[in-house]
Amino acid sequence: MGWARANVLYELLDKPPKPGTPLESLILMVWQMREMIRLRETRAITQAILSAGSEREEMHKAAMDAWDNFVDEFMPYQRGKRKRQDHTAVNFLKEEVARGPLRVVPLVQLGKPRSRLKSKEVRRG
Repeated sequence: MGWARANVLYELLDKPPKPGTPLESLILMVWQMREMIRLRETRAITQAILSAGSEREEMHKAAMDAWDNFVDEFMPYQRGKRKRQDHTAVNFLKEEVARGPLRVVPLVQLGKPRSRLKSKEVRRG
């Protein structure tokens, strides 16, 4: 939440803060973070363009890594949350695999199938 508030403060400033103040340090940190985001965004886009024309798997992996770096820089507060979600998903899948193969069991025992159609004798004459 601090990152969002710092960005709001950065946007609302109408004049530069006094040199040497804590506010100036905060504004410089926000500016530096925004520049890093812009750089990572450009890298992610460039990597995606380069890998689009390639069939090599490592190019596609590099594009995904560049995108992940951009997202981590753009939303640093989501980094831990995403790792926890990945960890939870992996644990769930491990538990499902440990349960063994999936079996399908009918709820009702099926007997000899009977037709619901009544047969009528047709006479032609």
